[in-house]
Amino acid sequence: MKYSVLRVAPWRAALFIVALALSACTGGTTSTPPTTATAPGTAPVAPAFREFYALRGGAAFLGPAISEEFEHDGLTLQYVQSGLMSFDPTRAGGERYGFAPLGKKLGYYEPPNNPNPQSGVHIGDYPSDAAIKLLYQALGGERYVGQPLTNLRINPRHNRLEQHFENMGLARPLDDPNAPAYLLAYGVYDCRVTCRYTPPTSTLIDFPSILPEAFQGPVERLGSDLFGEVLAGPYDLPEGGQEVVFRNLVLYTDPDLPGRAFARPIVEMVGVQSGDMAPRLESPYIVFFPLQENRGHNIPLFFYEYVTAHGGLDVFGFPITEMQLVEAGVYRQCFTNLCLDYYETALPQIQPSPLGQEYKNRFVSADAGAGALNRLTLNAWEQRSPLTSRESQTIHLVLLADGAPAAGLEARLTVYLPDGSVAHYGFPATDGDGRASLTIPAVDAPNGAWVYFDVCVDEPGGEQCVSAEYLIWGN
Repeated sequence: MKYSVLRVAPWRAALFIVALALSACTGGTTSTPPTTATAPGTAPVAPAFREFYALRGGAAFLGPAISEEFEHDGLTLQYVQSGLMSFDPTRAGGERYGFAPLGKKLGYYEPPNNPNPQSGVHIGDYPSDAAIKLLYQALGGERYVGQPLTNLRINPRHNRLEQHFENMGLARPLDDPNAPAYLLAYGVYDCRVTCRYTPPTSTLIDFPSILPEAFQGPVERLGSDLFGEVLAGPYDLPEGGQEVVFRNLVLYTDPDLPGRAFARPIVEMVGVQSGDMAPRLESPYIVFFPLQENRGHNIPLFFYEYVTAHGGLDVFGFPITEMQLVEAGVYRQCFTNLCLDYYETALPQIQPSPLGQEYKNRFVSADAGAGALNRLTLNAWEQRSPLTSRESQTIHLVLLADGAPAAGLEARLTVYLPDGSVAHYGFPATDGDGRASLTIPAVDAPNGAWVYFDVCVDEPGGEQCVSAEYLIWGN
């Protein structure tokens, strides 16, 4: 099925109307959103943002405000469910308002699958979806949503198609191509330490995996759409090194070659049979890979382009089958390390086959698989800055394991005092929300002195620490 923004279902017509209204609004009066919070964890939209919030679609598009207005680096900011509104008084006119680049901050980036689009729905060089592109345009396109950071990707956990941009994330239900697109809860994620709003579950974004650099580097370089989510690991291997099982492939490290991860040849391990070699097919849309004299495997150009854009044969290994029909409208070709599927009607049309689950079921023990639940995210911050040398300080932390609150863990606090001495403290165990707080004595120091501190927690293979500081002032 081909998707076109010219197919006008009722919801598309509504979005076009909103888009026209947004592009036409250069002044005059607008409807004013509620100025008082009406749901737990929400806040009034600050006066500085009321008109901008309404012009960008208000609560229906952006979700509610979830924080009070605050100042940072000369900007006035306020979190909404889907992002962070920003006001820069040094700019002129409409350029003063926008959204902060939370997509970049959250670490989303991958190269476009097809940097020279000839057909299909695209935003810039990146493949997209008609519903997502329509919402992107309705919200103001690059001016407010930002440039795309990822290709269109499937999120099986939330049953949706999603695409991430510099300032916002957009998605639509996976099983309904006529459903409207909506915004993901970037603002809730970025403000998760201090905000208390719970968004609709369909808008939640996944916590980024925290992996050793040998594994995290390939994911960031080649794109999470190739790997899929982490199913198990990292766990130690009997022969040394570690292994991580992703939804689509498996990476391992070799203790004799530190700092680099390799793709494990899992395809035949999970029961896929290699196919007979074939003669060359003469076609400009086929790339022939010779294996034995004039026989080998024919790779469709669309698969070949995907392979070369995602690490080449070092990641995929040699082809071991021809492209085959595996079910109605779905074609598959397998390589040594993973298989690729081509969907005639689904988006994205090229998707890695999810063979990681079968590998995990066959070869990963329950204890080793549990290692995936030990990826910790630590955040810590001071309650006040600046404060005087007569006031005590409270340090707060929140600790998450694989995106869920981690209860019963104890962190350590190291404080580096202005006189050169160091003080050590222990936090109480984290509560059911993964939170803990510790109040430390006042620091006797002059105005302008900085107090630096580290908060650390043990995790498999070492410790994780975050650093911050606060200012002494007002004596």
